[in-house]
Amino acid sequence: MRMQDPAAVIEAIIRAANSGDLAGMMAGFAENAVLALSPALPGMPNLFQDREAIRGYLQQIVSNGFRVEPIEVERSGDEVRWRSVASGGLFGHAGLGRAEVSSRAIVHGGLIRTIDIQYAAATVRQLEAALVAQA
Repeated sequence: MRMQDPAAVIEAIIRAANSGDLAGMMAGFAENAVLALSPALPGMPNLFQDREAIRGYLQQIVSNGFRVEPIEVERSGDEVRWRSVASGGLFGHAGLGRAEVSSRAIVHGGLIRTIDIQYAAATVRQLEAALVAQA
């Protein structure tokens, strides 16, 4: 049975991310889900418009020991907002310790319909500089 509580869906996806379970993460996304990044991460688009595109983004992010530490989760109806600190994965590969992230999702019927992920500007600048230095 699919979880109906929007906050529980987000919490399940975070648990899956922290265990490197891409399939578990994808189980929480609707077929026509949309994921938006603000700002876009270096070398990535800022909009992913279906499950396969989202899978590609998440695969890049969760590889190599990605972790998410939620700081604050708030729910209002179908909307869930949370702040978190991410580490490892793409960020660890680039030599960054931690990345500040603010996110907002609309969850309906136990599935994410839209998710907006906002990375701190300083994080994106550090990631860009690290990737240039590695090139």
